[in-house]
Amino acid sequence: MELDIAFLAKVLGNKSTMESFMEVAEARKNAINSVFWDAEKGQWLDYRLTNGTICKVLSSCMCFKSQYLIIIYFSDFS
Repeated sequence: MELDIAFLAKVLGNKSTMESFMEVAEARKNAINSVFWDAEKGQWLDYRLTNGTICKVLSSCMCFKSQYLIIIYFSDFS
């Protein structure tokens, strides 16, 4: 959402609004990554609302692509 507002502000020539919303967009991205990103696995993990923890085990599905097992978390799609 912040990126959309920044884009529209840029189109309208409002540089200060554009810069403000770009900063907010970056802050949101960093906040999301700080909670969901697992650098070891190289992907975002699911968050359990019931107990406030990150799910580090398979929670959605496994796919087999030729000889490789691919683990996919629901959060990979959001």
